[in-house]
Amino acid sequence: MELKVQAILQRFFSLRDTDVHKRHFEKLLCDYLIIPGKNGPRWLVPSNPKFSINVLPVWKPYSISSKIKWFLILMLYFLRLNYFLPIFKKIQSNSILLKHPNSDRGVVPVIYIGTPGKQQKAVATLVDYISLKPLAVMKVALQNDAFSSILKEAETLNKLSLISSLNVPKLIKIDYEGRQTWQTYLQGSLSGKRLLKRHIDWLLKLPKPSNKTTVAEYKQKLIFFLDSDDICITTGKKKKLWSIVNNINIDAYIPLTLVHGDFAPWNIKFHSNKELVVIDWEDAEFGGLPLWDLCHYFFIQEHLLGSINSIKNLFSNSLIDTYVDSFNVGELKKCLVMFYMLEMILDHDKNVTTDYKEFLYNKMLLVEKR
Repeated sequence: MELKVQAILQRFFSLRDTDVHKRHFEKLLCDYLIIPGKNGPRWLVPSNPKFSINVLPVWKPYSISSKIKWFLILMLYFLRLNYFLPIFKKIQSNSILLKHPNSDRGVVPVIYIGTPGKQQKAVATLVDYISLKPLAVMKVALQNDAFSSILKEAETLNKLSLISSLNVPKLIKIDYEGRQTWQTYLQGSLSGKRLLKRHIDWLLKLPKPSNKTTVAEYKQKLIFFLDSDDICITTGKKKKLWSIVNNINIDAYIPLTLVHGDFAPWNIKFHSNKELVVIDWEDAEFGGLPLWDLCHYFFIQEHLLGSINSIKNLFSNSLIDTYVDSFNVGELKKCLVMFYMLEMILDHDKNVTTDYKEFLYNKMLLVEKR
């Protein structure tokens, strides 16, 4: 683990930069602490906890056991009593200085390591070494497919910068050679699990292209996936999916909208004025289906946290009715929910875990009976 962490740290720090505070930085950044997750290192944090004081408390686990564990970790870390917990591991760093990409201000990264896989990346909050305030977010590709995902987000942020009504990060810089990007840091506390009217209001602000699709056209997209050799599902499940797709026989147009793609509480913040701030736009699509983000909001929470009844919320929630009525697709609600689940199961290019596909398949069998 230590060798992997050393390699990750070297991706963030520049050994070429010099500064009058160089020695000060060498003293502060002589080592990092590793906070492990289930599948390897999860956080790389400076051994001096003052640099993390405005970062780590913002991160919020959602299950009760995770909340208790995280509270204990933070308490020991900020009191510098981390040696009482064996999960903390110290690693030496030969790094000297990292600068903000648009200035000479020295910054200290507090690094979150993404889930292992073909799109694994590291995301660092860059903290000003004097004021201790977060200044920017730096994303570094750790695996082959990660940079294309990071680039896609950068392109999306550039387009969204033209829409003043949306509170989203602004792209600062792209480093193609280093496979990394920088974006502004937006303040706020993470959203709770409950869907609120402000979530709906924010989604309805997303830009809507003038073109539309039809149910029949979208079915053809799913049929293309079903015909692909890339699908790794059993013969029985594939037969059932064919049956479900063929039984969707509605003659209707579907208006398109911008879809965030990973609309979930951990990607949503509330400003002090209660406005929504939405981050992590790597899965965005400008010509997506309405209701997609809300399907993801409920299904991913139930899958990971087990505390939300997705189907009940999607079909018996007045806020959902408000949303679909604004698109005039109330009669297509079941169809749109099915389309979300089918595409997440079938599209090989989407970064969907096998467990989540299995969860959605079982949920789809329940929705089919409605």
